Amino acid sequence: MKNTKVYLMSTENVKDPRTFASWKEFLPKERWEKTVRPLKEEDRKTELAAWFLLYQALREWGISEEKINADGAYYYGEHGNQCEEMKKFVLSFSFWEICTVCSIRNGNWL
Repeated sequence: MKNTKVYLMSTENVKDPRTFASWKEFLPKERWEKTVRPLKEEDRKTELAAWFLLYQALREWGISEEKINADGAYYYGEHGNQCEEMKKFVLSFSFWEICTVCSIRNGNWL
C-alpha cells in the first residue's frame, strides 16, 4: 500500500529570515545558511517554507527531532543517494511551497 502525503504552505505571511532573528534559533545551522543565501526575499521565504513543510512531514512520519536537525541529514551521497537515516522516505519539493513525502518512489507526485 502506498503512503503519500502532500504538504502545502503559503509564504504570504512568512517573515524574511534575514530580518527575523528567531528563525535562526529554530533552524539547524546548514538549513539556516541555505535559507538566508538567496538574494531575493521571496526566495528566502520559499526556502523557509520548504523547511517548515519538511519538518512537519518528518515529525508526522515518526522521525525524531534529533535526526531532523542533525548536521548533514539532508546531504546526498556522491551518486545522489539520500543519507542513511532518510532512505525509507522519498522527498520531493516544488518551488511553490509544496512538499511530498512518500514511503516508496512514485513518478507521479501530484
